[in-house]
Amino acid sequence: MTTFLIRRLGFAFVTLFAVLTLVFVLVRIVPGDPAQLILGDQASREAIDALRTRLGLDMPISEQYVVFLKNALRGEDPMQAFEMTDDERYLDEALVAIRSLRGKGFELTYQTNNVAFGMLAALKLYQRIGDPELLGVSQVLCACLFDNVGLWSTRYGHARDRASFFGVFPMPTAPYTAAYEQAEVSAVCLEYIMRAGDELPGPMQILLPELIRHVTARLNAYYPPCIAQDALTDSPKTGHLVPDLWIPVEDLADGWDPAGTVGQEVYGAGIAFSTVARSYIRVPASSAQVYCEYPYRVLHADRRTVTLDIYGDPRLACRLRLIPDGGWSGDERVDGSCTGRLEPIDEDRRWRDYTVPAGQDVTVTWLD
Repeated sequence: MTTFLIRRLGFAFVTLFAVLTLVFVLVRIVPGDPAQLILGDQASREAIDALRTRLGLDMPISEQYVVFLKNALRGEDPMQAFEMTDDERYLDEALVAIRSLRGKGFELTYQTNNVAFGMLAALKLYQRIGDPELLGVSQVLCACLFDNVGLWSTRYGHARDRASFFGVFPMPTAPYTAAYEQAEVSAVCLEYIMRAGDELPGPMQILLPELIRHVTARLNAYYPPCIAQDALTDSPKTGHLVPDLWIPVEDLADGWDPAGTVGQEVYGAGIAFSTVARSYIRVPASSAQVYCEYPYRVLHADRRTVTLDIYGDPRLACRLRLIPDGGWSGDERVDGSCTGRLEPIDEDRRWRDYTVPAGQDVTVTWLD
């Protein structure tokens, strides 16, 4: 196992450097001057030269490559770097990157998690600068994301025991779902909803919460001990597969193909913890919890009352589960700001479920 991990890590580093080098070359052979693109056709030569210096575009190409690699290996997303440092040069870099995407439509899609990151970065830039073109790029990237979502269910063959609806493909040429990419895309969609608020377009009010809902519901399906033995491959094409190891498989395909043909995804092992944590609200001074399938904002929470602003289209509903503190010692009341009092649809000794229409505030009150 140690030899296998060392070999995989070495291959990963070689692949990383190859991809970074390709990105560096492609960005620099695209026609046009990035500084000119930022400042526009009316900018003076002095202003363009000053910006080129600020972005490091006047350095020898070898020095540009070294700086590029350092920034990439530090994980410096220009927009995130700007938010952390307030250094305007990172904002300039982010503008260059996003504006280079104009007019490319569905050609933009390669890895869908990167598409999601670009979608969010373009929204942040729009909210800071106010250029409607940036908002348009963000929405085009959102369309690219959903162009690579499986809007069907494959409950047949090897996938008979798992839900595949609304699965995000890692790339157009890989029509399966992968744990790590699902977690990243879900996290980005959640932040997008929170940032956009009331400005979120109607179609995105439907699609983004639904994506989060289905990604969360499918978490256990990636772990080999939760997959039927005959639905796992006997001979992965790459990597290894240890059926009793709680590390998610790299691939969940449709019903025609078994799971795990690309081995197990060590870097996706935290999907359950990173994703589910955003769906639970712990009641203060208690071990009781509230679970919500849709994205939400906590408006109020104390020992007796929890109020959530549940995002989404009012025509759709999500599941709200109440998990009591040591069992049911009394009763509770669930009220929607638009729907009034709601009644439970299912319950067990350890939980009670409600169906809650989205787009409203919902208050849970525990009664003595």
